[in-house]
Amino acid sequence: NDFWGTPITSPLTHKSYRPVVVASFRTDAIITEIVNKYVLGEKWVHELGKDSDIEHKGAWMFHWTNILLYAAVCYLVVDTVLLPATNAALRSNRRLKEQTVSSKHLGALVAGLWFASHPIHTECVAQLVGRAEVLAALFCLLGTKFHGMAKSQAKSKRPLGMLVSCVAMMICLFLACLCKETAVVLPIVLIGTDIAVALLAPAVSTPKEKGMLVTKPSFPLFAAFCAISVTLGYLAFRSWLFAGHQDLAEDHILIVDNFVLHLSGMDKLRTALYIQAKYLQLLFWPSRISCDYSLGVIEPVFSWTDPSMMLVYGAIIGLLAIVAAALDTLIKTGNST
Repeated sequence: NDFWGTPITSPLTHKSYRPVVVASFRTDAIITEIVNKYVLGEKWVHELGKDSDIEHKGAWMFHWTNILLYAAVCYLVVDTVLLPATNAALRSNRRLKEQTVSSKHLGALVAGLWFASHPIHTECVAQLVGRAEVLAALFCLLGTKFHGMAKSQAKSKRPLGMLVSCVAMMICLFLACLCKETAVVLPIVLIGTDIAVALLAPAVSTPKEKGMLVTKPSFPLFAAFCAISVTLGYLAFRSWLFAGHQDLAEDHILIVDNFVLHLSGMDKLRTALYIQAKYLQLLFWPSRISCDYSLGVIEPVFSWTDPSMMLVYGAIIGLLAIVAAALDTLIKTGNST
């Protein structure tokens, strides 16, 4: 079955195959049954879940699991921020390292608190169905952590440790894809990070420190090969899983579930761009969040001069400005060194 319980052989399936999330729900159900039966007692359970439709009464275990998984994700966010590209270069200057440690930890703390308290995350933590996003984020961050460990092992000339870390990274990436399909883009992010670090190295370090900051080209190439292998392997697995099954016909998809699919031509493009800009806006100004961003919450865009397109144009200009500022800083820093 797919994530929503429809057989994958059915023409009505959404092809959202997420077995890791489903397995976690099944585990919660088993634990809930055992605790309710042997620990809490039938009378207490009846009062706790008298209005619940969940088997054996009570959804408390499901919600606690979501909260604990989100706590783990928040920790990994802080841990990821604490892996600066210049960490190796700082080792060569003890005074610089001491001056940087406090600001580095402060930045990680701010990032972690911002992430943990962001209102938009209530959608994937409070709602049980949002566990797909939480688990995907968890495995993506773990994959990123193992990617960083593999780089450290490569710098220390420990090929076995680097290989083990790369294998762990590949496993995490594959599990993330089995939680939610959007995790398939993570290898592109990791490869882009390696390229950015390689470009940044000459600007932030002296010639003597460059070798400490960036590993030999062999590691980025090997890491890229591992990441791309996971992506291709997952796509091949999905192709095999759904081979021979009829695609979901557009007329079988309710307009409430996916109204963009029912649009045509440029209307579909404009609306898709607006949805991405809307999500970006919610990250910085989550003034109006919803449990379901479907038709009625987000409306189609039928013109390039529609007021909704102002958000798209603003997002494009803002992103280009950030890229331009980063490149300008990189060039100036490189010239000064």
